[in-house]
Amino acid sequence: MAAFRKDTIALRRGRQYLREVSGSGESWDFHYPQMLNGELRWVVAWSRIFADEEYLCAINTDPVHAIEVWVTVDRSLHPEGTSMGCVFADDGSRVGSSVRVESRNGSSVRIMVPPAGFLIFH
Repeated sequence: MAAFRKDTIALRRGRQYLREVSGSGESWDFHYPQMLNGELRWVVAWSRIFADEEYLCAINTDPVHAIEVWVTVDRSLHPEGTSMGCVFADDGSRVGSSVRVESRNGSSVRIMVPPAGFLIFH
């Protein structure tokens, strides 16, 4: 991860934006992560944007369960019908896979984050 970050200017210098997530993808369901009963067992997602490049980072704070969520991305950089590819996964399993951008909450992608996992899409 350190070498990948070193070689990717957006991950070092890009502006950071916390992203809204949704379990259902319905417009009323997008929200920022919130603690429940003193715990946060959900996906926290944020983007690093430098110039016209967006890297979507997502971490699953639940150590036991994989979580599938819709994550908002920048609509001007990722219009509906485009795709984002997984460029980093802490377990290596998703690297090379891609997700399609859909018109939900502006633009969103549906991702599955493994238990205690960390992913980066570009």
